Amino acid sequence: MSGDDRAHRLVVVPAAHRFAGARDHVAHRFAGARDHVAHRFAGARDHVAHRFAGARDHVAHRFAGARCPWARDHADPVKLCGASVAEGTEASRRGAGRRRGSSSGRFDDRGGTMRFEAVTEIDADAERVWTVQSDIDRWPEWTASVSRAQRLEPGPLTVGSTARLEQPRLRPAVWRVVAVEAPYRFVWVSNAPGVRSRGDHRIVPLPDGRVRVELTLEQSGPLAAVVGRLYGGLTHRYLRLEADGLRRRCGRP
Repeated sequence: MSGDDRAHRLVVVPAAHRFAGARDHVAHRFAGARDHVAHRFAGARDHVAHRFAGARDHVAHRFAGARCPWARDHADPVKLCGASVAEGTEASRRGAGRRRGSSSGRFDDRGGTMRFEAVTEIDADAERVWTVQSDIDRWPEWTASVSRAQRLEPGPLTVGSTARLEQPRLRPAVWRVVAVEAPYRFVWVSNAPGVRSRGDHRIVPLPDGRVRVELTLEQSGPLAAVVGRLYGGLTHRYLRLEADGLRRRCGRP
């Protein structure tokens, strides 16, 4: 090897070595910067996701509370306001005698009908209960489920009679009587877009001189299932308030 070849090799090798070192240094710095940015981005992403989840849960909780404000009084508010509104469990039926009342709600898939009912026993005769129950204008005096009630024509309750009810959290509705069997029963109906509601009020005399009151609400139509699932808890609550209020109003002291 000549002297010129050795000199050229000495020059090339250090230059290649320094270039490789610079390249590795730049790659290392770039990888570090990339990892740092990725770490910051992941942290920001997790923080946003956490805040979003918290906000979502807060809104869901507030919405559930607004839709069913009485849910805090029940052990299972999801069951009360969710897809299943059937609350007439076997346990509640067994306890009906102790509470002097029971309630239930269910959806009939075959008929597309939501059905809710409340039952109570009252220490009074049928005439006394009928007098109170058929006096629609005075319902707000004994049930918190109705804020205002107004008969739209004078006289006793007969087929064709109408009344306008205002209830908390619901739109005002006009009900028309379609059946009367005084002093034991009357049935009325109310129509809304996609839903027809039918309310049945029965007074059944018992052998001991008391009566059993059976309140039933059926909702049918294309939107009955949707309305029943959204407002099933409210409907159930209002029927229970009506039954309990009627018992307190009519029962002997």
